Amino acid sequence: MPRLLPFQTLRGKLVFFACLATLPAFMFVIYVASNERAASFQRTQKMSRYVAESASREHAAQVFGAKRLLNTLASQKPQGMTASDLPLLLPALLGSFPQFANIGAVAPEGELVYSAVAPSRHINMAQIPAIQKARQTDEVAMGSYLVGLIVGRPILIMARALRDRAGQLQLILFVALDLKWLDQLAKQAGLPDDSDLLIVDQGGTILASSLDISTRAAGRQVLQGMTDIL
Repeated sequence: MPRLLPFQTLRGKLVFFACLATLPAFMFVIYVASNERAASFQRTQKMSRYVAESASREHAAQVFGAKRLLNTLASQKPQGMTASDLPLLLPALLGSFPQFANIGAVAPEGELVYSAVAPSRHINMAQIPAIQKARQTDEVAMGSYLVGLIVGRPILIMARALRDRAGQLQLILFVALDLKWLDQLAKQAGLPDDSDLLIVDQGGTILASSLDISTRAAGRQVLQGMTDIL
C-alpha cells in the first residue's frame, strides 16, 4: 500500500484547512501591528522634532542675550573696565540672568581676574577657544561646548575683548551659558517609553539626554561609534 503524503490524509487535510482559515486573521494582526509601529514612529519623530526646534529657539535666544550683554558692557566702558569694577557689577548681572552659569573676566594672558562664581582652585583660561578668539577680534567670540573649569558642568562660553581708547587689550569678559536646562528638557520631553532623546554637539559630545545616569556611558559609546562612522 503506497504511503500517503501528510496533506492527503484526513488529519492532514483538517490541519491544512485550519491553517488556511486562520491565515487572514494572522495577516491582519501583522498588518495592524505594522501600522501601529509606523504611527508610533511618526509620533516619536514629530515630538522629537518639536523638542529640537523648541530647544534651538530657546538656545538661540540665550546666545543673543549673552551677545547683547557683552557688547553693551564693552560699549559702556570705552576707557577700559578695571578689575575694581568687577566685584560690584558681575555678581548682580549673574543674579539677573538665570540662563548664565557664570560671568567673569580674564587677563589678556588668560589668568582669571574675577569670577562671579568663586573658583575652587587656580584657573587659567588661555586654552579656552572663546578666549583665544576674543583676543583677535572686537566682536563677541563664540566658543565650544565644554565642562566648565569653574562650575564643573556643561556650558557654552562666549567672550568679548575690552580695550582702552588706544585699542590695547585690557580684559576679556566672558559669559558661560548654562546647559543644565537642556538635560531637564530631554527628560521631560514626553517621548514614548521605548524612546530616548540625545542632544549632541557637532563633535558628538552628549550635551543632554533622557537616559538615566547608569545608561549614559553606553549611550555615549554608541554615539562615538556613529561619529567614527560618519
